[in-house]
Amino acid sequence: SREEVMEPHSFEVKVTAQHRGESFEWEYWQIRDRLDLTPQMISKMGIEIDEVAPGAIKSVLRLPGEVAFNADRVCHIVPRASGVVLEARKELGDFVKKGEIIALIDSRELAEVRSKYLVAFEREKLARYNFDRSQGLWDKHTIPEKEFLTAQKTYLEEKIELASSARKLMAMGETEREIKSLPDEPMDTLTRYAIRAPFDGIVVRKHLAPGEWVKEDAEIYMIADLSTVWVEITVYAEDINSVRLSQKATIKCESTGMEAGGVVSYVGPVVGEESRTAKARVVIPNPEGTWKPGLFVGVELVEQEVSAPLVVRRDALQSYRDKTVVFVKYGDEFEARPVQLGLKDGELVEVLKGLAAGESYVCANSFILKAELGKQGISHQH
Repeated sequence: SREEVMEPHSFEVKVTAQHRGESFEWEYWQIRDRLDLTPQMISKMGIEIDEVAPGAIKSVLRLPGEVAFNADRVCHIVPRASGVVLEARKELGDFVKKGEIIALIDSRELAEVRSKYLVAFEREKLARYNFDRSQGLWDKHTIPEKEFLTAQKTYLEEKIELASSARKLMAMGETEREIKSLPDEPMDTLTRYAIRAPFDGIVVRKHLAPGEWVKEDAEIYMIADLSTVWVEITVYAEDINSVRLSQKATIKCESTGMEAGGVVSYVGPVVGEESRTAKARVVIPNPEGTWKPGLFVGVELVEQEVSAPLVVRRDALQSYRDKTVVFVKYGDEFEARPVQLGLKDGELVEVLKGLAAGESYVCANSFILKAELGKQGISHQH
């Protein structure tokens, strides 16, 4: 036969010949670079098996990044009315629900606006009563037109004044429901100002204490929704053309071992004069809150993705007898198979020659097999 026997030159040969009525047989076999392991030994060594299959080879750009708050889900709480802090109900790290009261302030400024609303409310009620009465008398033609029009004008003016007072309260953070309930509230609550959470989140800053005087524009709380976070990427000037919107990204944190995926949602249009870098951003989910703002991370951006007919994991590759080999599994035996490689990325490598689709190979801890094979030396069996 002229058929080539691929390395590691393991084969079985059987020759049968007929000559002058006689039969002749020869057998020859050779097994090289193989290890025989029991299932128990495989398990004990932590050997992991995978199958040779098609895959995608990715060319990646690695850049530094930092986890930051999702600025679209951060709220700086200001009172909108000055006063004295009565209660600070939430502390740093506390979770809050939308609409939950997080602080109470005693505010004379708010009390004045509420008082004007209550006056306007009573005046509008009286004007409405007079107008309804005048309307009934006018329908019966028992009052002059001038008296009816005067009552109508007064009612409309008081109605406008009441609406204006309500808008001022809404501008100070009062809800429509709270405003409508004011006439029924006790007088001693007139100065009581409840600060509520705008959405579900966590308190990340706090700048108030009971008894403290706060101004209407002072930040007393900062609340952040950490269900998603931003990863701010530092893009060097020479890499700007390699970063684009919707580009696949993998976020890795070496200190914690965490990993997350996303896409580039923003690429900054400006390069800093001093840093000579631009900013890009990836939004990643953070349902467990494990990605902490301020955490430094590594970002891998996929520049190119190529489909390969056959790939193996990079951890499967070992150097043996000056060749790159992959340990292929035959039953309980493992053979060091030389391979010819093509494209590669951080996880996978393309196999051009030496393996076939569907073959089982050692994808993790293959260095243990290399060490065991080295102990045995090169074996020839005949």
